[in-house]
Amino acid sequence: MHSQNCAATRLGALADRVIPEIEAAIEEVVAQPGPWTKPRADTLNSLNRLLNSFLEYSRSAAEKKRLSEENEQDVAYVLAAIDNRIAELARAFAGELGGEASDAPAGAPDRPRMGDVRAAGTISGRDGQG
Repeated sequence: MHSQNCAATRLGALADRVIPEIEAAIEEVVAQPGPWTKPRADTLNSLNRLLNSFLEYSRSAAEKKRLSEENEQDVAYVLAAIDNRIAELARAFAGELGGEASDAPAGAPDRPRMGDVRAAGTISGRDGQG
């Protein structure tokens, strides 16, 4: 991934240098006096295709960079939300282990916890006798 970023950076820098040179060459071809000959038109056509290729690359590189930055922001947001949820669950679990009041929904039956005297009692049979 790093080598791709380096290559993209180098190609972007190359495009930044080359685009003005191609534009200047196009201006020279257009500014030439005299009739438009086939070689002159072919030269202009080639320069235009080259310019469009570099412009397209520049746009796509900028778009890729923007999308990459957005993706990194999205990933960071999701990871932060996961971290927060893990901490929330850990606090709730620690509260249950420590015997603190839990955030159980209203009406949830109270369960005996380890160390609770109710947990040491005998289990009654089906007929309700112990």
